[in-house]
Amino acid sequence: MGKPKIVANCIETMKKSCNIPITVKHRLGIDHLDNDDYLMQFVDVCSIAGADRFIVHARKAWLNGLNPKENRTIPPLEYERVQKLKDRRPSLIIELNGGINTINDCVNSLKIFDGVMVGRAAYSHPFIWRRIDSIIYGEQEKYLSRSEIIRKMIPFAEKHIENDGRLWQISKHIINLIENIPNAKILRQELSEKCQTQKADVSILKKIAQQLEDAGQ
Repeated sequence: MGKPKIVANCIETMKKSCNIPITVKHRLGIDHLDNDDYLMQFVDVCSIAGADRFIVHARKAWLNGLNPKENRTIPPLEYERVQKLKDRRPSLIIELNGGINTINDCVNSLKIFDGVMVGRAAYSHPFIWRRIDSIIYGEQEKYLSRSEIIRKMIPFAEKHIENDGRLWQISKHIINLIENIPNAKILRQELSEKCQTQKADVSILKKIAQQLEDAGQ
């Protein structure tokens, strides 16, 4: 973001090389380059170069002073600055990113912006997003329980193990499904401990799925 001309050259080259949309995901600013005029200039340069869409993480980035993990949480969210960008460039496709934690957050943001990008909240709390296609896109709601979702993952886990993979490499991405239900902590601990053993197989997932089904989940 500190070198917009280089970014523009990259965008121009990609536009000449493919027919898919070119998007730019960026912060509000970096270090001392952090004001609305600089943000506007950066977006304008990228737009002229051919960028089709801008995903704006509504935080600045401290490249000197904070590590990547700290940069995801410590700089404050400033949604009003992204809204100002959209107001000043209404013809551009502007998508909001950062701190979007619920479907309701998405619905409210879409009243202002052209799109919303959800990151950590989708990974950390996947089950709360189960109705998003029906609410946002009007699709017919299809409910899948936690136990059904885990059972649908079993074939992938089996194939992964057959190719010398470990069960934990699959199941660690399932564990966040088990929250906000009775005995969630116990089930998460059981899944975590048993799946990390070297000889762990899909029988563990089958057992957890059955326990969830028996609990109405």
